[in-house]
Amino acid sequence: MKIALWALCRAGLRKYGYSIMGTITIESTVLVACGRPEVYAFCVDVQARSAVTGQEGVVLHADNLGADRSWNETHQTHTETSTSSPVVHPVGDSTRLTSTARSAPNGRRH
Repeated sequence: MKIALWALCRAGLRKYGYSIMGTITIESTVLVACGRPEVYAFCVDVQARSAVTGQEGVVLHADNLGADRSWNETHQTHTETSTSSPVVHPVGDSTRLTSTARSAPNGRRH
């Protein structure tokens, strides 16, 4: 039984580039205590975001900038590609940031 399970897993790993994880989708919403223009400006400024503690060296690409309300982001490493579609909405004197993020493996993992 163990040998059959191992062979099945190995065949699956080979088929999926040695990745047993498929695409992951996460939807999240956060309320930010500042105005929509400030939240949008910071989020699409990839240099400012890469200066945030814990984000140093993260290469992020923002495109499809939409009327100070939405954009798309892509972050790619040798093991995965992550894409996100954030949208900002004013809520009183704050901003609601809602994002749908997807992460998918890229080929073999090392």
